[in-house]
Amino acid sequence: MTNKYANRLVVVEVTHDIAKVWAVREPSQTHPDVILREPDSEKQNHFKQAHRDNHHNVEKIDRHYFEEIVNYVLDAKHILFVGNGTGKANQMEVFAEYLNEKHHHLTEKVVGKLSLNIKAMTDAEIVDAARAWADQPVHTF
Repeated sequence: MTNKYANRLVVVEVTHDIAKVWAVREPSQTHPDVILREPDSEKQNHFKQAHRDNHHNVEKIDRHYFEEIVNYVLDAKHILFVGNGTGKANQMEVFAEYLNEKHHHLTEKVVGKLSLNIKAMTDAEIVDAARAWADQPVHTF
């Protein structure tokens, strides 16, 4: 598979059910590649349990979903995460943690995390926000 994101700044939006991937500086990339998470009703024990908090709250990680996202960003030069809010419920943060644990070499490519109200934004608005973030003089990469 040829990776169209090789050596590019890639923005990755990660939510609970869907992930979107864009090449930020490519004008033709206003439409993302979309990765859908398999609905829980169709799963056959694909979850891996991880991170126990005093044996009460068990956080479940969908490895298959995250590995599909990883396949898109493997050859990216830089990665910018986009998600809703902050905290444990934020899938962007869960995915970033997953990368840190399972694909440490990719965490070195992460240049930032952008918290946006992505539910109220179009894909083009998200790309524009990512471009504006990347074009700030403080972000030299």
